[in-house]
Amino acid sequence: MAAFLNGVTTLLVLCCFSFSCAGDFEDENIAFDISSPQSLKVDSVSFNTTKKRYLIYDVNPGEGFNLRRDVYMRIANLMEILRKKENWILVVPPWRRLYHWRSPSEQTGIPWRKFFDLKSLNRYIPVIEFEDFVKETGSSGIDELIYLQRYKEGWKDGHWEEKIDDRDCNDSPVYSKDEAGVYRGHFWGFDKVFGRKFRCISVQGTSAILAGLLHKTKSR
Repeated sequence: MAAFLNGVTTLLVLCCFSFSCAGDFEDENIAFDISSPQSLKVDSVSFNTTKKRYLIYDVNPGEGFNLRRDVYMRIANLMEILRKKENWILVVPPWRRLYHWRSPSEQTGIPWRKFFDLKSLNRYIPVIEFEDFVKETGSSGIDELIYLQRYKEGWKDGHWEEKIDDRDCNDSPVYSKDEAGVYRGHFWGFDKVFGRKFRCISVQGTSAILAGLLHKTKSR
């Protein structure tokens, strides 16, 4: 796993992210009648589904297809670490139009199954589409939004070390509170999606340093 490097686009594994932990609450705007299996088994590890935790991630809108595919593999490695202690489920972010896509077709909220075989992805870690996350939780809300960023001061005396801290946002926040007190912003073109909390985290290190942060969160 590559380290977080100090540079323009180095918030998480060589790329900028909004990092989200999914919610355990009802949203009156969305109601689904679903039936899901009582247990999930991946890599010979069995968990009760009532103890699921969801990890949603995203990259900057301008990043290309190949980088997004590469980022998935890095996030999958982080998920493997997380799942050693808890039943984390990875929610892959919907695709939206990329700059080099010239098709006139609608390109908002394209599911991953359009490009990849989800059954194959699930042989390594449990992976679901965002729409399936909404169905499973009965909500379009996300408990907590964590925006990963570099350290504003850079490396101290040119010395690199692993560290992670709550910090003020280096740039203008990408999410803001609306009149209802929830956070709105870039959510793949879906108007009903919102966040309950938002914070910026400066991070410098390998993916393992994020595992400790996520295990400590109270978000589902």
